[in-house]
Amino acid sequence: SGAALASLVNEASIYALKQGKHYVEEEDFYAVKDKVLIGKKRLQTYNAKEKEILSYYQACKAVVAEWLSVDFERISLVKDDFKEEDKEIVSKTEIMNKIQVYLAGRVGVEEKFNEKYSNAHLDLKKARELAIKMVQDYAMGDSIIPDESEAAKILNEAFNEVKVLYNSNINLIEAVYHILLEKEVVHKEDFEKIKN
Repeated sequence: SGAALASLVNEASIYALKQGKHYVEEEDFYAVKDKVLIGKKRLQTYNAKEKEILSYYQACKAVVAEWLSVDFERISLVKDDFKEEDKEIVSKTEIMNKIQVYLAGRVGVEEKFNEKYSNAHLDLKKARELAIKMVQDYAMGDSIIPDESEAAKILNEAFNEVKVLYNSNINLIEAVYHILLEKEVVHKEDFEKIKN
């Protein structure tokens, strides 16, 4: 609609100003697109504590994705933009990496806030689905014959690996967390600036 388009232009202009620019570029529109199209109403319903939790949750996912080379363009408070691989052959390592990304937010939030929150439910569902597919469709468990307990073993293994990644990347997670708190979106290219 015209109103949504006006809102998109306005948000992109504000974003460009915050970046210290004198004009709006295409990347500024992409930076705020999700917020305008799907996130604005949802973001307005979150209180300050919920925004903290969401920011930390998504920061953990972004850092683990970056570490494990799970490709994405941007991650916002309300949406992550992981690129879907259009490949016929996918390795066990690649699938495990995705599972770890889906578990990363839950691990990080639990460690930081010493609490479990319901916002992890969709990612947990995706992680479970991938683990089941690994065992039932790809025979990537310990046995060639599908065994339901193998999926749980894969998830527990991934969960423990994410804890190690979390503890070794806390400083980077905190940096990304503060960007998300302020800007509500982090881009893949932001990582180079953060690391330097």
